[in-house]
Amino acid sequence: MINLLFSELSSLSKQTALLESLDWSEERLEEVIEICSFSISEMSKNPARFSDPEAFKSHLRSRLVKKLSEDQVKKLFELLNEMILSCIEQMGQYEN
Repeated sequence: MINLLFSELSSLSKQTALLESLDWSEERLEEVIEICSFSISEMSKNPARFSDPEAFKSHLRSRLVKKLSEDQVKKLFELLNEMILSCIEQMGQYEN
């Protein structure tokens, strides 16, 4: 799942959508990807701490809100939810 999520984060179409939500700032995009990657990495290293999805979202939100506006964080979470759903769907296809 984590590899799929990293793949989603680095896909061109997702990065374009993220760039748009960040007012086309490539610098902010790099920061967001770094924050998301670091947070996902933390989650994989300490799954007990982030076993509740809300705990992970809260952790990620607290990191992002330091760099982005609330509207940008909201849009980013919408995109992340889409990416997660896509990963879950892909995992289901692999199992079948």
